[in-house]
Amino acid sequence: MNRIAQVAESENLVNANSRTAVIEAVRDRHLEIAKSLIANKEADPNIQDRYGNTALIRAAHHGHLDLVKSLIIDAKADPNMQTNHGDTALIKAAHHCHLDIVKSLIIDAKADPNIQSSHGNTALILAALHGYFVIVKSLIIDAKADPHIKSCIGFTALTSAARHGHLDIVKFLVMDAKADPNMQSKGGNTALILAARSGNFRVVKLLCSLPDTDTDIQNKNGRTALSEAFRHVRPWWRIISSFLAIEAGAAE
Repeated sequence: MNRIAQVAESENLVNANSRTAVIEAVRDRHLEIAKSLIANKEADPNIQDRYGNTALIRAAHHGHLDLVKSLIIDAKADPNMQTNHGDTALIKAAHHCHLDIVKSLIIDAKADPNIQSSHGNTALILAALHGYFVIVKSLIIDAKADPHIKSCIGFTALTSAARHGHLDIVKFLVMDAKADPNMQSKGGNTALILAARSGNFRVVKLLCSLPDTDTDIQNKNGRTALSEAFRHVRPWWRIISSFLAIEAGAAE
């Protein structure tokens, strides 16, 4: 409570860490105090601390739905402000799988789903990377997030999901979001190459069944998905069988 008291003489004064009373209240999980400060209508919700966090970004990070709604609806907080690392409230909520907060930011605050962090990650890329299917679905359906945005290393939501074997997300992205299965990372890797290298058999099988998937694309090391499977996967026959099935179908 001491940190809040130090800046509470005025809602918009900041302490040594550039935090207002609202930010400190959220940070220390004194939610009723935070709500009271917001309800006063005097507090500026968009003041940032030394790390670029606003009260909304903090609340979204920690999963405080009621406080997020209060900041959005009552205080008119800007949902698109970014931390020093480029994270928005939506990126934080997606990263920590706070579905209700993601939906509130999208629907109530009209948050931009395509803002990228300093690493080039969007909320969608992070949700796909961590396997949060419900978050991915909401970002695509409710926010119309762009599935083709690339991170700084050239990963899309699809390549991130494929690499980590998140079959349900891969299927949703290619079937419903119409994600391009042939997009390549900076290393030249496609979703199929990454899935094959990681031994994610079911993802390989799904991607190989798509008419648009090019199984002959090479990465910057001159390797296809098939050659990557030989190099990295044991028992490799599980992956190879998917490619053989495709070739047999093409021969028919």
